[in-house]
Amino acid sequence: GPALGSLLRLQAEAHRWRGENAYAVRCGTDAARVVAHDDAEWLLALRETTIGCARLGDRDALAALCEGLRGEARNDASRAAHVSARAAAGAAAFDVGLIDLGRALVNSLDDAQSLESADVRGDVLRARAALTLVDGAPGAHLALLEEAALRFEESGNLREMCDLRVAVGRGRQILGMHQRSLGPLREARAAASRLGLHHVSAVAELY
Repeated sequence: GPALGSLLRLQAEAHRWRGENAYAVRCGTDAARVVAHDDAEWLLALRETTIGCARLGDRDALAALCEGLRGEARNDASRAAHVSARAAAGAAAFDVGLIDLGRALVNSLDDAQSLESADVRGDVLRARAALTLVDGAPGAHLALLEEAALRFEESGNLREMCDLRVAVGRGRQILGMHQRSLGPLREARAAASRLGLHHVSAVAELY
């Protein structure tokens, strides 16, 4: 039922932040099985599953999930979750080389400024950032990442903000802005340590 689905989805999210991607996919998949199709919890479970599949390099599973998200939300109550799930799936598709599928999903997203939730706006901006990098526009990529980080800060979503700080640092390095990359990466490492995000901290250390 809904309560079990919500619990399993939260478990998937917790596994994701610990870098336990196989467990995240398992819990996300189980969550999607026990809630109503196209319900907000179902969409959020798919969001977690797509991210985990990308990190595991499971292109076939990710492609199937992305295809299931290409339609429109069936009701207003699930619209925000639907946009969030499509944004995450689009960005994940780029990570495993499913460029055309990722582009179709990202191009179908609502304008970020029209969305009420700062978290969802952050998801959309992050997905658009991934598309601009694929298109060879690293300056626009960085600007969108910085805006996405601000949206997650606005919503109080410190984990996503921390993750975006790492991406901003990396984005500045791509542009040769090595000194300016140090601040976001230092902030990300400190925040990851406070929040217990050891996986994020380890990624930040790579840069």
